[in-house]
Amino acid sequence: MSARQASPLGVVRAATRPWPGLFWLNVLLWTLFHVLPVFYGIAVGWVFDALAAGDPNAVQEGIFLFGAVVLARVGTFELGVWRYSLFWHRWRVLLQRNLLAWLLTADGSRVPPSATGAAVSTFREDVDELVEYVENWIDGGGLVAFVLVALGVLVSIDPLLTGVVIVPMVLAAVLNRMMSDTIRDRRTHLRLATESVTGYLGDVFRAIMPVKAAGVEHRLLSHLEDLNETRNDAALRDTAITEILRSVVQNMANIATGLVLIVGAGSHREGALSVGALATFVVYIPRLTNYLAWAGEIGAQRARTDVAGGRLRRLSVDAADEGLL
Repeated sequence: MSARQASPLGVVRAATRPWPGLFWLNVLLWTLFHVLPVFYGIAVGWVFDALAAGDPNAVQEGIFLFGAVVLARVGTFELGVWRYSLFWHRWRVLLQRNLLAWLLTADGSRVPPSATGAAVSTFREDVDELVEYVENWIDGGGLVAFVLVALGVLVSIDPLLTGVVIVPMVLAAVLNRMMSDTIRDRRTHLRLATESVTGYLGDVFRAIMPVKAAGVEHRLLSHLEDLNETRNDAALRDTAITEILRSVVQNMANIATGLVLIVGAGSHREGALSVGALATFVVYIPRLTNYLAWAGEIGAQRARTDVAGGRLRRLSVDAADEGLL
């Protein structure tokens, strides 16, 4: 893996090399899992139109379709979790194992450039950050496919109303992208604050006897409280930006739903839009909003991955690009 750059394609290519079959099986399963909800909207619209037409047989068919999709999605989810957990743990452990092996067995001096506690943070949080980035790309194909198919269905129903739906969704995705630099800065501060705490604890444990002999335990505890307060502030800032963006996305979905009900009600009164078609719009909107916001989340995740990759490179010092995987 190219920890030097931590580029999106570099991270994903590195993840596919050890077990390509397992990686692409995960892509297939999660693509199917994310695409299947397209049929939820179709089934719900079918049922509402059948109820409006007073056709009990069509109602039963719509309910059967909805139930079949639910069962298929549950089965796909169970199989996907089983396969993905295997991929996650294999790749995570392999990355940690290779990083440790480089530090222990490579030629020359392998003195870590930071405290031991900071190195532990890199082995844990930064490695997890890289694996989570790969997880986003495993989900990516299915999310994109759902958006394209769902928008195709909505455009076939009412192009103008589809445009009304897309505007707030695009705004949510753009906002996510615009905040990527802020997210990167706050994640960097959080990692540095965590390094300070874990590194300080490592130093304290190595100097327990001198500390007890000098009787300065209260000073050490006071300094530890200050470091933890700094880390707490950094964690709150990092979490706050994530929650704010999530709240914006959810509210954009509510705005889109309100616009669809307002505009769609007029079309329904004029006979241009059936109640089933309106129900299909309402079913798709929350997923479309979340999935389009995922595009912005990829930008934010890349910012966090850049931070993690840089810290991993600093710890591995002069390891070759392919030295960790």
